[in-house]
Amino acid sequence: MEEHDGSREIHFVLPSAEAIDKARLSLLTSLPEHGIGTEKANHHVKNDIVPGLNRPSQSPNYYGFVTGGATPAATFADNVVTDADQNVAVHLPKETISTDVEDRALRMVCELIDLPPNDWLHRTFTTGATASNVLGLACGREYVVAEAARRRGTSASVGSDGIVRAMRAAGLEDIQILTTVPHSSLLKAASLVGLGRSCVIDVALSEEEPHVFDLDLLEAHLRKERVASVVSISCAEINTGHFATDPKAMRKIRELCDRYGAWMHIDAAFGLLARVLPEADEYELINEGVAGFELADSITGDAHKLLNVVSDTSEPPPRAHMHLCSFRLPLTLSSPMTAASFSRNVCSLAWTSFRM
Repeated sequence: MEEHDGSREIHFVLPSAEAIDKARLSLLTSLPEHGIGTEKANHHVKNDIVPGLNRPSQSPNYYGFVTGGATPAATFADNVVTDADQNVAVHLPKETISTDVEDRALRMVCELIDLPPNDWLHRTFTTGATASNVLGLACGREYVVAEAARRRGTSASVGSDGIVRAMRAAGLEDIQILTTVPHSSLLKAASLVGLGRSCVIDVALSEEEPHVFDLDLLEAHLRKERVASVVSISCAEINTGHFATDPKAMRKIRELCDRYGAWMHIDAAFGLLARVLPEADEYELINEGVAGFELADSITGDAHKLLNVVSDTSEPPPRAHMHLCSFRLPLTLSSPMTAASFSRNVCSLAWTSFRM
């Protein structure tokens, strides 16, 4: 609980132990044979269950999770989306403007973080941090295999041929993800796209600076024969706020990725909004940490943090969150990922954008 300006007004951020116990005991243990009706169910939720929930959005001093606290505008939008219950996985311009609304919102997000929307033409929302990183790694997997095949004078596609046959055609034995201080969602995503958690390799400079890339070590890994690579940049590390790169390092990583046919992914769930800061001495270190996004092949961002959208329940990190995945593709991919997928909680946004 907290006091403000010396007043006796007290705000309870966390429920008491007694309130938690009472709420937990009120939960049904099995499906009843007969329902109790909407009115009684609403009363049960409001008076028995809600008192056992914490109120992080109603306090500036809750640090249990990196959630910014939903603003009135975000709460309003969340309610509108739930009420309208739209499906933007299919573009139906004569029936609804839902896809237009999504597209305009995504264009403005691009403008907000200084990525020209006309350079990042295809965008979509996902359901969370893991889902956004899944998209980034899946597109990276598709690209690095296709690029390895191209350099051999042939062609291969994971989407068309499957990962085993595509890698065989490309002359590859392994795919690695090179990173520093990765978020747990990156490892989950690696598992989901069939690469495996063990393919995530730490290329940190030192134990004292675990977030900083050892660029010589990075190149040594990229140089490996018959191994394709995705380079994932943490921007910023979620527990310390440290950025993995500065402008010079970002340019060097882009150069190395181009040289060795690697995919450059930025996980900016925590640091994305820092790109709105003005150029000023007091923000110099932060500005340097988020410089060079335009060099990336994919970007993920999180809206439930500093963009203050409503946090939903689909998964721990983002989905009352907004995730941005932006893809800059040197080749055109025929992939269902270019279709927009929209969660019911539009305020838990995650967007993916492919730059063709």
